[in-house]
Amino acid sequence: MGRKVLIKKITESNAEVNVKSLESGLYFLQVQSDGSAGSIEGKGIINKRFVKE
Repeated sequence: MGRKVLIKKITESNAEVNVKSLESGLYFLQVQSDGSAGSIEGKGIINKRFVKE
């Protein structure tokens, strides 16, 4: 299994996560939403993966 490399609290409805400092590889992104006003897709967890080259 992997390890956590970045934890960030986002308070804006339109935010970006800077991954420039991460090494090349496969990453899994998990976004947790509390369902407050402006939250993406309501309350829940969104899981995505991406490759940094």
